Formats: sequence, structure tokens, C-alpha cells
Amino acid sequence: MEELTSRTVAYILPENYAQNTIERAKMIFDGVELSNNEIDFVTKYNTIIPLEINSKVIDYEGSKAILSIIRDVTERKHLKKRSWMPSS
Repeated sequence: MEELTSRTVAYILPENYAQNTIERAKMIFDGVELSNNEIDFVTKYNTIIPLEINSKVIDYEGSKAILSIIRDVTERKHLKKRSWMPSS
């Protein structure tokens, strides 16, 4: 857990999502409500995990902060893919 808490979000995210995440954070701080963001997260072991990120501005100890709820959607995507497969 310490490995994650000592890093910034931009460090943890794949390079192709880092700039988009910074732009989304600025928009959220400006009060723009955005839809959930889905990304393919690559772990340090090169495993890809599809994630859904929902963020909003909160008051944290008297300052504005972004609270993000991150959900692993691997199973949902797997079930969706199976539902589109033809029955044999």
C-alpha cells in the first residue's frame, strides 16, 4: 500500500492516460461534471485491468480535493463479451 500512497496519480497511470487525467482533474476542479472514465490499467507485472473511475470535488480538511472511486470492471466486461457471443 505504501508503494501506491507515495506516488502521484500521473505516475501510477499508463503514459497514454496521464495527460488526459490531468486535464480531467482541472475540469473537475472547475466544477464540470464528467461521466465515468474507463481506462486499461497496466500493473507492474504487465497485467491489464480495465478500470472505471468516477471522480468529484470534495472538501477535505478545509481544502478542495478530488475523491475518486476506482472499480475493477474485468468481470462486467467479461460478462458483456460473453452475452454477445453466439450460442453453440
